[in-house]
Amino acid sequence: MDWGPVITAGITGIVGLAGIGGTLVSAKITRKSAAENLRTSIGAEDERARLAEKRRIYAQALASLTAVNVMGKEERSRITLAATSAVNEVVLIAPSHVWELAIEAENQARSGERGFRATFADLVIAMRDDLANPGD
Repeated sequence: MDWGPVITAGITGIVGLAGIGGTLVSAKITRKSAAENLRTSIGAEDERARLAEKRRIYAQALASLTAVNVMGKEERSRITLAATSAVNEVVLIAPSHVWELAIEAENQARSGERGFRATFADLVIAMRDDLANPGD
């Protein structure tokens, strides 16, 4: 019997099976990579949305605090509720050093005591740092 064609057919079969196996492994790796890319993309989008919401809350708090500080005593009382609400939102989302400054600025703005501008400037810097370095 001539074994040449049998060996050739056997080798061709083995190579074919190896090709199929390689394709299956490649498909599995591609699927895993696509799933990981999707998770990363969703995570990045969630982070962008979280930072956008934080920016909105910070901007609202700064605007409210400024309004309370520049208003006269009579006007100040009706603006104070908005400022308190805005500062309370900051307390919920910000690191402690940021919300402590927000509360201090609110108290100074409401009472008209000196130091508001310096505290407000420190608050702006702390908020910017928090937005630039979230999670630190």
